[in-house]
Amino acid sequence: MTTESRTREDVVPARLLGPDLLRGVGIILLLLTNVPLILTPIRYDQVAGASPFTGIPADDAAVVLFLSVPTMTGMGMFVLAMGHGLARAGAGRRDFRYAVIRLAVIGMLGLLHGLLIWWGDILFSYFIAGVIALYFRFRQPVAQIAIGASITMFPLVLVVADLLARIGTPRDGSADAMSSVADAYRGLQDDAARAYGSHDAAAILQQRLTDWLVYMQDFAPVGLPQLVGLLLIGIGISRLRAAGSAVLATRGARSVLVTVVVVAGAAYLFQLGVQTLLPQDTGVLSALATWCQVVAPPVLAVAIYVLILIREKRLSASPLVRAVAAMGRYPLSIYIFTSIVCAIAAYGLGYYGHVSASGAVAVGVVLTVVFALLSIALERAGRQGPMESLIRFVVKRRRPDQA
Repeated sequence: MTTESRTREDVVPARLLGPDLLRGVGIILLLLTNVPLILTPIRYDQVAGASPFTGIPADDAAVVLFLSVPTMTGMGMFVLAMGHGLARAGAGRRDFRYAVIRLAVIGMLGLLHGLLIWWGDILFSYFIAGVIALYFRFRQPVAQIAIGASITMFPLVLVVADLLARIGTPRDGSADAMSSVADAYRGLQDDAARAYGSHDAAAILQQRLTDWLVYMQDFAPVGLPQLVGLLLIGIGISRLRAAGSAVLATRGARSVLVTVVVVAGAAYLFQLGVQTLLPQDTGVLSALATWCQVVAPPVLAVAIYVLILIREKRLSASPLVRAVAAMGRYPLSIYIFTSIVCAIAAYGLGYYGHVSASGAVAVGVVLTVVFALLSIALERAGRQGPMESLIRFVVKRRRPDQA
């Protein structure tokens, strides 16, 4: 072993707060989303256009909280932070090989997770997004950010086409089409209720496969391009930061970011209002809400990430921030074990569909607190999470600064 290689392995750079904090916020958002999706049939109500409100104040408040969580913002925070770990993939053949192996392990875990534990897996989509993003690894950071922004906004083509179709289609025709889709999802909801409550392993496995295929079909047209785009943006930002660029720290950049957060937040609140108050609307208002739902969450994820990076030193002084960042060191373990615990309760013990919305949200909050305490304890002990250890074992890396 040469002196240079020993130095490179022995010197461990200080761990950055920004990516950990971003993953920590992202995993909290996903916990508040995934737990109700596993324990209750709220997903089918959403896609069928049925109102999820029951008239029970606690449950209705929980539904509002669930709907208020921008799913793509949470997912986007993860892939933006993944960009930190993939930023060196274009530096050489060794770094590229590590990146590919790492993505392959995540993809395999995601496939097993989606088929054997819970249909709503996102890890396999991260794998696909990562493989596509690596194609652009030799581009300059600014070019990666520009390409990523373009890909992220590409699904707007589908949204505009949908808007034009709704404008040009008689209201009765649009309503009939949406009614047919709603009937299909209600049928899927009935099948899920029977299978997941049957305690029959074969029926549960078959239904999970059906739900996974439907979910992937629904998610891919919009979600996958946005994951690719956000990952490229994360790679570009990380490379700019590593090069010492001060562009993101200027006063003008901060003003633009604050404006973007306000505008994107207002757009998301608009779509939330339509989704909450007019869940069965099939007209132009619904199409505009869909446009806001596509644009606002990824924009919020990027803006929040850059603001975190700008204020990283100031944020590090907060105990709450450090606790959230501690969760961001073990996101994969938290994600997988949340699915395992909730899947056992829902499908193994038969609680699927028997847990209220408020109960599901309460479980999500409890799990968040528990995982936060465990993360703090593991961080203080200098230990890795089980899933993180598995990936590092397979990839055989000794660089804890890599996300």
